[in-house]
Amino acid sequence: MQHVLVLAGEIGAGKSAIMDYLSGWYGAGKHKFSSPLRRILDVLGKDLSRENISTISKAIREGFGEDVIGDSLAREIQSDPARLVVVDGARRPSDLGPLSHLPGYRLVYIDASLRTRYERVTKRRENAGEHHKTFEEFAATQGTETEVHIRGLKEMAHDTIVNETDLSHLHAQLDALMEKIGVKR
Repeated sequence: MQHVLVLAGEIGAGKSAIMDYLSGWYGAGKHKFSSPLRRILDVLGKDLSRENISTISKAIREGFGEDVIGDSLAREIQSDPARLVVVDGARRPSDLGPLSHLPGYRLVYIDASLRTRYERVTKRRENAGEHHKTFEEFAATQGTETEVHIRGLKEMAHDTIVNETDLSHLHAQLDALMEKIGVKR
């Protein structure tokens, strides 16, 4: 049976670090909600900024339905041969609908404080312009349309991982989760 871990957490909580660890140590297939959006922005010649990703996400969902990206990912996952698949970036309950019907589905919420997340985001430089944001600017983004529903997913999660310290602590929590669901290295 394929295990499908859908990661939810606010910006900078550690979802990418989790994907990298599970891919490297457990052979997990990696999928991101933002990947199709990033491909569209690339084709359009637009910056891969969080603002542009948010804008294109909203337009696609308004035009084609709230669960359109989840549907797309569900199809990708079903053709992924990996025994463990990790999906990064669920942001709202409608993202989960198509994925929750997959065998082995499990929602994992990643939690970290606002200050910790800010420090990670400004260091990693994943999206254009993020490394220049002040703490106040970063805090203000927590109320945007793409971010406001994420915290509510914590209540829906099968598991919660608190990612406040170092990678060794995060990895230990992930190893315990893998043992719990029966996935071996």
